[in-house]
Amino acid sequence: MKRLLMLPILLAASCGQKGDMDAPQTVKLSCADFTEDIPEKFARIPPKLTWSNLPAGVREMALVVDDPDAPTAEPYVHFVLTRIPPAEGGPAPIVGKSESGKTEWEPLEPPRGETHRYRFRLYALDTPVAPSPLTKTELLAAIKGHVLAWGELKARYGRK
Repeated sequence: MKRLLMLPILLAASCGQKGDMDAPQTVKLSCADFTEDIPEKFARIPPKLTWSNLPAGVREMALVVDDPDAPTAEPYVHFVLTRIPPAEGGPAPIVGKSESGKTEWEPLEPPRGETHRYRFRLYALDTPVAPSPLTKTELLAAIKGHVLAWGELKARYGRK
C-alpha cells in the first residue's frame, strides 16, 4: 500500500540511534520533490511524503523530523506528527511539539553557509498513540515496544 501524506493540509521524525528500536527498517519513505537536497521551498513548509511496504497489523504511524547536525547535545527536532492513519480516510493526525515547543513545522534554518542533514523517520505502530501533542522524547517513550517497522529519508539543506 502506498500513501501520500500532505503535511501542509494536515497542519491547517526519530530514534537517536538505529539500535534504539528492535523493529526492522523496512518501510520505504520518499518524497517526489527531492531525493538528496531539500529545495528552499521546503525549508518553510513540510514536504509531501509517500510510504510503502507497511507490515501487517499497522494501526497508525508517527513521524519525526530532526537535524543531527545542529549544535545541540541531541538532534534538533523540527517536527513531530502522530496518529497518522496508515490508510486513506482515517482521522487527522496530531501535530506534536518541535524543539522550540511549537506545534507546527519548524523551518529548517542551518547557519548561513552551512549544510545540515535532516532525517524524516516514520514509525509503523501496532497501537494508537495518546491523542495529544507529544515531544520526540514523549513519543519515543510512548511507542517503545509498539514499533512494527520504520523507514527513514535523509536529505540535506543549506543556506547561502
